[in-house]
Amino acid sequence: KAFAEEPGIVVTEVEGENAQELESAVGSACENGADMILAASAEPGEYLAKYGELYPEIRFVSVDVSIDLPNVQSVYMEKKECFFIAGASAAMFTESTESAGINEEPVIGWIGGMNIPVVQEYYQAFEQGARFVNPEIVVLEDYVGSWDDVQKGEDAVLSQIEQKADVVMAVASAAGQGILEGAREHGAYLMEIETESDVEIKHRGTVVASIVENPGCGDPDGRIDQ
Repeated sequence: KAFAEEPGIVVTEVEGENAQELESAVGSACENGADMILAASAEPGEYLAKYGELYPEIRFVSVDVSIDLPNVQSVYMEKKECFFIAGASAAMFTESTESAGINEEPVIGWIGGMNIPVVQEYYQAFEQGARFVNPEIVVLEDYVGSWDDVQKGEDAVLSQIEQKADVVMAVASAAGQGILEGAREHGAYLMEIETESDVEIKHRGTVVASIVENPGCGDPDGRIDQ
């Protein structure tokens, strides 16, 4: 937004529904003469290593994916503390057996989109938070294998519900819609990560807590606070 307000700078925003569209978007931006390309999520960031080598004159910014190239700046959202708190909250909530849908078993779930290093780092913080509250808690860990496969997201949450998970953390981008629908249909509770614009439109009967991305302040090292 700041760039868009500068005279003479044209900013184009491109979204993709799947991996092929995301890679195509990065490639098209390179071919169309972009001076800088920012990949604001993990999956398109994976393609910056490829295009960063092909287009050394273009500056790239990769969010949540580390790329060791002189023309690529990697930026990391600092979410570990947030996920620790989410894990602790989930562990406490699963003990609230007076709440509708909470069973007697201390089982919570985690469903990620892709099992990539940054998501694995978030899972570890989530698990640590849960075990801080209850060292004996069972934390189910699954990955959809995609950021946009809604059906696989729903299948994953149904599998965890069958294993007695009643609170599930979803970090799966568009595939999270399937996780949400599955949790809502079968009476489980969901925690998720979302942007500010998503906050008012989610199903609050099912979503009991959210990590809200608000990159309003950063430090010189390129790390953004939550």
